[in-house]
Amino acid sequence: MKKLFVTFALCALLCVSAFAAEATKHTVKISCAPDGKTVVAEVAVSKGNAIVGHFGLKYNTSKLTLTESDGSSVAKPVPDKRADGKSYLLSVVSPVDATVVITTETNKSSDFINTDGGVILFGWYATKDVDSVNPSSKGGKIAEIRFKLNDGVSASDIESGDIVPVSTSDYGDLAGWSNGIIVINSDSTVFTSASSDENSLLVTDVVYDITGSSDKSEGEGASENSENSENSENSENAESSSSNGAAEPNGEEDEGQKEVISDNKEEDNEDKEDKEDKEDKEDEKKDSKEPPKSGKADFSLSVNSAFPDKMRISWTKPDGYNIEKYCVTIKDKSGNTVREIDGIVGVTRSITVKQLAPSFDFTVSISAVTKSGASVSGEKSVSASTKKSDYNALIIYDVSYYAGEHGELYGFDFEQVLFGSVPTKAPQITADDGYTFKGWSVDGENTVDLSKFSVYEDMTFTALYEKD
Repeated sequence: MKKLFVTFALCALLCVSAFAAEATKHTVKISCAPDGKTVVAEVAVSKGNAIVGHFGLKYNTSKLTLTESDGSSVAKPVPDKRADGKSYLLSVVSPVDATVVITTETNKSSDFINTDGGVILFGWYATKDVDSVNPSSKGGKIAEIRFKLNDGVSASDIESGDIVPVSTSDYGDLAGWSNGIIVINSDSTVFTSASSDENSLLVTDVVYDITGSSDKSEGEGASENSENSENSENSENAESSSSNGAAEPNGEEDEGQKEVISDNKEEDNEDKEDKEDKEDKEDEKKDSKEPPKSGKADFSLSVNSAFPDKMRISWTKPDGYNIEKYCVTIKDKSGNTVREIDGIVGVTRSITVKQLAPSFDFTVSISAVTKSGASVSGEKSVSASTKKSDYNALIIYDVSYYAGEHGELYGFDFEQVLFGSVPTKAPQITADDGYTFKGWSVDGENTVDLSKFSVYEDMTFTALYEKD
């Protein structure tokens, strides 16, 4: 696939998009609040980007006591709900703003808050109104967690190792946490703290800034000290970014994208809590009942397509289903499949689909498979159109033709086709004696009508034959 830009003034944008998405990394900045008695752990994405994840910290209970966000003591026993009916986890873990939703997923608040063992966990996801959580927007901040210094303990007593990322031994068999700390980025790439593959390993750096010292510790899967130093700078940038109160667009966004991010800031905490309340109701559906059979369900599917070359697709977990994975399908107005993203892990609530053409009409649908193997399809699809571009960008795919075993080509064996267009330069086929040319195939078994076959990826058409 090739993307050609006629407007050379946008060559900088082309340079940015030419690089593959980088690995995603976390940083936890540990600092002391102005009162001198409160330690704040600020969790952020310090490299790459993320749209959904699980995170958790283990802390030294001999020095620190977990508190609610306002400094109040954590209730014992830990309740599932607050007095207002919202998840109690929201009282302990504070999202950076309304663009991040904190959730227990299918668990209870008491599963995530263990004050005796010194463990605090949380799930989170970015709302559809932002492309992702990344360092260029508000320093990549996800959430804050607060601790009170125990009697006789001062801020200077807090040292490396007193607050660290959780390991799998800290939460046992907690449902949905078998992979530990995890994030999924905007390209649907999964990074986990338990991965043995360095390309999917999620690194979490812990930076201690309690008394202004440079003391740092490495979390589970953490990098070497040189990378910690880099992330210390990222944490400082996060501080300065939050002071301006505005999301800064990343390099690939045009003016239209800036407007979308700005306009969508009107979602307030009440909207966020309504979403969280919906999540809580979903969480109450436990696996003790027989899983639903295959059928249709409401995924509350929505699409933000106010971009020229991509769209953000969001959904909610359907009520009463224990989802193993999702599949998102994008088709054109003729019913041809543009993209099919399968195997999306069950904790995901949104994806960003890139490399789309501007001013193009699409239909988006979603389906899922439950952990019991049942298939669930969405009750309705959503129509969307990408934004008109201010520059002329042509997305071109390479199409090849292969004669197969029983014939020869006469004409072009290769052509380039625009996004959404049909092939026009198919060669003639002369079949061997005893065979008749049947047609062109994509899968090697079924023929397709090239005059109606829209191209959305690099592909090869193979000639099929019938024996006389």
